[in-house]
Amino acid sequence: MGRLELAVANLKAEQKASIIKPSQWLADFATEIQPRKISLGQIIVCPPFPFLKDWQDAIKSSGLPIVLGAQDVSIRPPGKFTGEVTAEMLRGLGVQSVIIAHSERRALGETLAIFRKKVERVLMTGLDLIYCIPNPRAIIPQGVTTIAYEPIDKIGGSTPDDPETVEKIAASLQKRTGARILYGGGVKPDNIGRFKLPHVRGFIVGGSSLEGKEFGQLVRNAP
Repeated sequence: MGRLELAVANLKAEQKASIIKPSQWLADFATEIQPRKISLGQIIVCPPFPFLKDWQDAIKSSGLPIVLGAQDVSIRPPGKFTGEVTAEMLRGLGVQSVIIAHSERRALGETLAIFRKKVERVLMTGLDLIYCIPNPRAIIPQGVTTIAYEPIDKIGGSTPDDPETVEKIAASLQKRTGARILYGGGVKPDNIGRFKLPHVRGFIVGGSSLEGKEFGQLVRNAP
């Protein structure tokens, strides 16, 4: 699997995410990465909240060393907060990692103050997190050890950022924070090989993660 440390499948709230059969997705993924081996924690799948239990059951049945992740989390502790999904709930469902501050959450008006509260709640609950930033000037809350750089104009697109630019930004972020740096935005099986970069340790993937076969091809081709 080369230098790849982490690949995150972010299924978002895509219509297709609601009809995916987790067991089939996992089987299709496995056919692409075999006989290559993956290590526990190297692959995280983040389905929408309503399907977390289905995915957790399928992951257990598959025997694959895949980690269950969540796309978001509440800033609230357990309590009388109608509609909230707390970090404690996620942990109880088997979630081990949470995406925080994705550009699509920022577009909905969430602020740095909210992201800081989410980071605090996740860390207090003993979960890992992936903190997304749209540019290298973004403030990184204390306690973050994995950062996903995702330029806004590349999210949901078919063309990734220039690898030279990504490496420059990743090197700067790693030096400033000491965190592991991921890249997200337009990565696909046929272009992932361009990102064999010294300071990029993995990827967060949207569209190319909706099918297990395609995501498996991306992981197989990753540098």
